[in-house]
Amino acid sequence: MASQRPNRSSWFEDVLIGAVSEGVNHSTFILLNVAGVALVIVLAFLAVVAQGYDVFLVIHVIVLVLCAVALLGLLNWFIAETGLVSAEEQAKALFETPGATDVGPPQPLPEDKKQG
Repeated sequence: MASQRPNRSSWFEDVLIGAVSEGVNHSTFILLNVAGVALVIVLAFLAVVAQGYDVFLVIHVIVLVLCAVALLGLLNWFIAETGLVSAEEQAKALFETPGATDVGPPQPLPEDKKQG
């Protein structure tokens, strides 16, 4: 018996849907945090490596680390204030045709509205 694909979308699909629709879903939130922490770690290592070079380079890298930490903190604060949206709601809002259920067959134009 062949296994059926569950109705639930994959993590990658959730991230893609979250990138093009309103709100932030849980998968996109996790990916944003992982990318932000990775940026902070890379910049911190760059600050350690730059210590043997010019002091102005070290200062610039430290400022970049602080900017990345501030960006990550503000991003998490903003998402906490606005809340998370489920990926199912995002997919429904993205792919559902608005008013598709109450649209009937096309009506002919009245004689005075016809062009030509």
